[in-house]
Amino acid sequence: MSFVGPVSIDVEGDSRVARHVRDELSNPDPRPDPTATSIELGVHQEGVGSRLSQAARTIRDSRAPYRFRAAVFEDQFELAIGLKTPPFWLYSVRVKGDLLGDGAVVADVHLPKLGLASAVARPFLALFGRDGLSLSELMAKNVLYEIVDPLVWTRMLGAGSALVHASAIAMGDEGILFSGSGGVGKSSALLALMQHRPDVRYLSDDLAILLPGGELERHPKRLQIYEYNLRDAPGVRDRLDELSSVSGRMWWRIKVRLLGSRRVRRRVSAASLFGEGRVADRAKLSKAVWILPSGDSEPRWAPLSAAGFAELATSAILSEFWDFLRLLNGVTLAGAEIEPVTALAARSRALIEKSLAGVECRTLHVPAGFGGESLAVFLESSIL
Repeated sequence: MSFVGPVSIDVEGDSRVARHVRDELSNPDPRPDPTATSIELGVHQEGVGSRLSQAARTIRDSRAPYRFRAAVFEDQFELAIGLKTPPFWLYSVRVKGDLLGDGAVVADVHLPKLGLASAVARPFLALFGRDGLSLSELMAKNVLYEIVDPLVWTRMLGAGSALVHASAIAMGDEGILFSGSGGVGKSSALLALMQHRPDVRYLSDDLAILLPGGELERHPKRLQIYEYNLRDAPGVRDRLDELSSVSGRMWWRIKVRLLGSRRVRRRVSAASLFGEGRVADRAKLSKAVWILPSGDSEPRWAPLSAAGFAELATSAILSEFWDFLRLLNGVTLAGAEIEPVTALAARSRALIEKSLAGVECRTLHVPAGFGGESLAVFLESSIL
């Protein structure tokens, strides 16, 4: 059993992909009390095409190079995504249960068998893959990002909690959120402060768990660090090199040259990167920062209301889960009795704004290339 905030996740399946999913969600600090809501996730590898139902009420959607499908049954719905060329289904997931209710949501994910594809794909992924994962690791990561994360989000909303697309740190008992759209500097701010201040502890990267009453809790998901995040973080780069093999470091440098610094990334657990003592379990949110890119020469602050931050943060999380949510819209059109995306967004805004009561919210305008020690010193003098 794994725990992500108030959500318990029971991952069933003995395939390599299922084991990777369980490993990614493992939380060394599970809460002893029963959780308010749960997800029963089955991960199966078999012929996906044979699992796609020919239900009459089906919505098809197309966006190059993918094709999407949403189908509705009596008490469940099915979402699927595949390639147009070649015509190949990447996965399908059948979901049963109320996304916002107290009972368990049951999600059965069906993936294609790897067969010989894993061995054939290994050298290609090593050279051209963005994060150097094996095929089974890549499939597990897609299950986490495309299915588990949005399901956890909806279950959290039902339990009165929220996910925020943000990095988060703890200073003593106080927590700080750095939120914004992808690539604006959330992870860079996190890494800069972790390097600069030994009393700063890690809470989350990418997705932050915001509990009722404004408490932040650590997310178990691994960090996803891009090459550009390391430009001003030599200590983090050295630690990543220590954790990598000689061949892994070689492939990393080759891929950076081939694909660029914003296309290549490494995945690593917070405990292995920073050490167990630098990882916090929870903290009371005291400051929320929305990061925006700036054309100025120096960073600057601007005021931001709690309602404004909640609106921006909800837009960012909707963008993260866009594919899943557009399929939910499809099954709503096909007749499924589920919460529409507009209602989910409204609930997210309300919960985030409520959790920000008494929290200092600000917008940070950061110039391009302003990071590392300079960013850490600026944040230390103005917000820590």
